[in-house]
Formats: sequence, structure tokens, C-alpha cells
Amino acid sequence: MRGEGFILAAILSLILLMTFTPMIVNVFTYQSPTVVKAPLDKICLSALDSITSSKAIESLFNGDDSQVRFILSIVLPPHVYYNLTVYSSRFRVTVCNHVGFTPEVTLNYIYTSVDLKKTFILTLSISYGG
Repeated sequence: MRGEGFILAAILSLILLMTFTPMIVNVFTYQSPTVVKAPLDKICLSALDSITSSKAIESLFNGDDSQVRFILSIVLPPHVYYNLTVYSSRFRVTVCNHVGFTPEVTLNYIYTSVDLKKTFILTLSISYGG
């Protein structure tokens, strides 16, 4: 009877060892995932398209930049600095979330507002920040 108990204990020990060894090895060899950064040129174009399709430029022309800031906060990933400058014949306004960064991508976008009967040039510069 004693021999059978030792054999049973040895088998259970082996099963436990085989079950928990991979978990222990994974804990000690865990590597944090790398952060994959999306291509900034596509993000920049998407942001400009969202701003113009929502007619936020019209509200910006009337002195309210909250709609533009809201759209950029949704479309751009976290920790992305931006500087949007909107030009027209007699009008220039800048909306940014960080002053003095070095842009990684800058896109120019021409937009004609049917409501205002004006053409605007939008320049959006973005960069991954801290």
C-alpha cells in the first residue's frame, strides 16, 4: 500500500509540475508589448477631412474653436501634438495644443465653404509628443 501511495504522489507531482512550469516561465520571460505608431500622414489627412466634413471651419470663422479642438481630440491619438492654421483672403487663425514642437508631418488642404462662399487653406502639422 505504501508503494502505491508513493507512485500516486509522484504522478500528481509530475502533473502539477508540467501544468505550472509554463506559467512560471512566462512570468519570468514576459516582454512588454511594443507600441505601434500609426502612420501620421494618414492620421493627418483623416483629421483634416473630419474637420471640413463637419463644417467646423464655419464655426472657427465665427470665432469658436471648440468644435475643431473636439474633432482633433477624437481623431488624433493620445500624445500627438498638433498645430492647425486656417487661412483665407482676410482671415488667419491657429489652433494648437502645444507650442514649439517639431512637426513630423505637415499637410495642406484646400476647402471651399458653400455656406460662407469662401475658400480656405488648412495647414495641419502633427507630431508624436511625450
